[in-house]
Amino acid sequence: MKYILVILLMCNQMVSAQDTLKFDMVEPFSYKFHIQTGRLTGDGADSLMSEILKSHFVLLGETHDDAKIAEFTNHLLSELEEMGYKYFLTEHGRFGLQMFLEDAAKDSTIVSGIHRINSLEYKQLNEFPFPFLTGIEDAQFVETALKLGYQIYGIDQEFFYSFPFIFNKLFQHSSKTNTIRTSYETALNYLLGEYEKDVEQEDYPICAKLLESKEIQTFFDHLSTEPDLQIIVNDIRQSWEIYEANRTNRQQSFVMRGALMKNRFITFYDSTSTSSNSKYIIKLGARHTMRGTTPLGIEDIGEMVHQTALKNGQKDLNICFMFRYYLDEEEELGYFDNSEGNSAWLNERKPLMLQGEPDRWTIIDLRKLKNAVESNELFVFQPINDMMNRHDYLIIPPASRDVIENMKTE
Repeated sequence: MKYILVILLMCNQMVSAQDTLKFDMVEPFSYKFHIQTGRLTGDGADSLMSEILKSHFVLLGETHDDAKIAEFTNHLLSELEEMGYKYFLTEHGRFGLQMFLEDAAKDSTIVSGIHRINSLEYKQLNEFPFPFLTGIEDAQFVETALKLGYQIYGIDQEFFYSFPFIFNKLFQHSSKTNTIRTSYETALNYLLGEYEKDVEQEDYPICAKLLESKEIQTFFDHLSTEPDLQIIVNDIRQSWEIYEANRTNRQQSFVMRGALMKNRFITFYDSTSTSSNSKYIIKLGARHTMRGTTPLGIEDIGEMVHQTALKNGQKDLNICFMFRYYLDEEEELGYFDNSEGNSAWLNERKPLMLQGEPDRWTIIDLRKLKNAVESNELFVFQPINDMMNRHDYLIIPPASRDVIENMKTE
């Protein structure tokens, strides 16, 4: 025990002898920019655009449902299109998203089309059918992407609350015989009934029930003569298997979902990378876009993209986000400062978070910061160390808020 105490004392002395990363040490690698007349302007924007131009993959590791990230995406898409980017990968099921956007395109604008679908579908389950497309700001960047000619592709499982919408689309794309119609209506009623049981009963095995359902299997069987629809059916069942695994063995579900997303990415990449000039923007939750092993214990899309870029002599640019200010009318200045307080979580991140400003965008070059930390042998807390290893840039938006729900509320 004596020797253990001596070793611990020596380690503590070594750490205390090191300088700890502070706010002013980050400043030289922190730049500001604005979004004006639809473009990113300022030193930070110039640095970012220069790196994007040299890259083939841009990963946006987002915090979901944030208005400022949606705004940033909307304007970034325009500038990336000018640099040759034309593929936009998102955290949705491949067929659900495709059918959702096809339906939305029937309206005069994508924003109004998504508003119509969200309003209708929300009535059934009190939930949005597709995540991360719930806000007006989300619909705006999707509309921009489609106008600019991006091919939007979902690489995830089908979302838990999207199945009534997808069932309807399966029927609409079928031959619509009386037999198919009857089996569709029976399957849909069963599906909606299972959602009700899931609300009423804790840990209800809804996806296991859906996988075993004779009513749903009968509907699927009646679509068996239509190969294109069977591919969608297979995706639905695979999604239910992942959700059921999440109920019984979360780690297994992480592995299954990660494998699915990586397979979807590489399949899409292989089919579209017809030249060395094919370029991709990938917008997913930050845990999916990290390089290396994520906190979920798997190598996810971020690592897959990184290895793909290295294999092909290309470059991937990895961006993450952090928030300091949130709009709040009850605050004297109109916003809340997230850097206030003295929690361990906050103190470990403060040198970065304090770079944020309420009315300007901040971008921190994590690669240059990492070089400075290593050259000067600075002590950093693990969260900052992880960030420097997993991402290239950290963006801190101005004061932000949640997206505004894009649906009828009456």
